[in-house]
Amino acid sequence: MSTLILVKHSLPQIEPEVPANQWRLSEEGQRRVQVLAQKLAQYELDLIFSSIEPKAIETAHIVAAALEKQVEIVEDLHEHDRRNVGFLEKQRFEASIAQFFAQPDVLTLGNETANQAYHRFSRTVVGITEEYADKNVALITHGTVLTLFVN
Repeated sequence: MSTLILVKHSLPQIEPEVPANQWRLSEEGQRRVQVLAQKLAQYELDLIFSSIEPKAIETAHIVAAALEKQVEIVEDLHEHDRRNVGFLEKQRFEASIAQFFAQPDVLTLGNETANQAYHRFSRTVVGITEEYADKNVALITHGTVLTLFVN
């Protein structure tokens, strides 16, 4: 029986002047991925997929190196598209995300509604799981789209 493991990237280095989709991992985030890799070893992964964003790619590559696997980068595993939104302080960001989830068909934040992001992401996950139905797969991606997918 195959296994699908959904993983949110590790802790990024928050840089308010840099768009979030370009953030890389913090030093603590890099350390935490080593622990993650040890935990993922038990699943005997065949394939590791990553979104196109640097923090996910870094997470995936650290895991892949520890497990001696390759990483495939997949376009539509990226986070909810918020490229047009600058840095938001924590309280404002959380309020915006709450509204995003509360009104899934309304464009409240970024360039995609919650439902648009869900459909893009879920279509990609289903495609991967169907294509590799006999494989143990890990997807390294992002918190908002993962939350949309599992809820």
